[in-house]
Amino acid sequence: MIIEIDSYFGSVLLVCDRTLKYTDLVKLYQEIKISCSNNEELTTMLKERLQLSEIPEIAECRVDFVIDTDTDRIYKPIY
Repeated sequence: MIIEIDSYFGSVLLVCDRTLKYTDLVKLYQEIKISCSNNEELTTMLKERLQLSEIPEIAECRVDFVIDTDTDRIYKPIY
């Protein structure tokens, strides 16, 4: 499973070895966002809590979920 964190300052792709439900991701994001002061901290905490690893951007990569930190929206892209 691949999660993209999209923000004004750039995007980060994170890979997870298990499948997450949308509702679980939203809940976790809301919990973490309360204790973070910036997007880098948010990414670090998500990586720690979900045991994610960062991967380089790949042109034809299909992302499972996008976390848009500018709008606080989490969505599944349509391909």
